[in-house]
Amino acid sequence: MSLQKVEEGYLNQSKFNIAPFLFEKEPCQEMYYNIVRKMTPEQKIAKVLELTELSRKLMKEGLKIQFPNKTESEIHLLYLDRLKKCHNSNY
Repeated sequence: MSLQKVEEGYLNQSKFNIAPFLFEKEPCQEMYYNIVRKMTPEQKIAKVLELTELSRKLMKEGLKIQFPNKTESEIHLLYLDRLKKCHNSNY
């Protein structure tokens, strides 16, 4: 049995059936891959940094919504604590 067959079987039996997302390509997904393939390494790094900054801003805004009574400095401390938890401690 091939490794791909084993992986497909495992994913189909998992609690969250994510196999369709892994094995079926949507037209938009293919378009995205084509755009990324054409990017230079510098452009890819710039996009990663841009998306990282966006996700951090969204996290901070989410904390403000979740804790409306906290001050800006308290929100910032929560934000730093959450970032610390996201960091991979294996490095």
